[in-house]
Amino acid sequence: MSDLRTELEITLFTTALDHAWNRFNFRISSALQILNYYLVAIAILSGAYVGALTHDLQPVAGFIGIIGSGVSVAAFLGGYGQIRLARMVMPQLRELEVRIATLLSIPDIWDNAPEEGSRLAQLRLSGNVAGAMFGAAFLGGLAAAIYALLYA
Repeated sequence: MSDLRTELEITLFTTALDHAWNRFNFRISSALQILNYYLVAIAILSGAYVGALTHDLQPVAGFIGIIGSGVSVAAFLGGYGQIRLARMVMPQLRELEVRIATLLSIPDIWDNAPEEGSRLAQLRLSGNVAGAMFGAAFLGGLAAAIYALLYA
């Protein structure tokens, strides 16, 4: 009976771990998709901006600059929101992995791994790197859009 209970607990914790990990992965993937679509949108807007300036359409170029600013702000808020939601799952991931390790009587991967190489540290680093990428890309795009608006 005890083995059946332990096996059931392991199955439940493994299912919960898979769910939490899939949720984390979905949020990070969504943030990266937002970044990719943002880069495509900025490339299109840049081409339209150059075309408007080439044909001496300064009001149109200014409007494209405003659109670029709006796209930058919207993409940053959406992407950063996804990263923030992904970070909220990290404590549950840690707790579930610790519980599974305890049930299986194996060493805890969180305590035995060196801090800089542990999975939690890697998750934090990936979240920080993704946040920095979003911040740099969107601030650069926003600055370019504002410059385009002022130049037109």
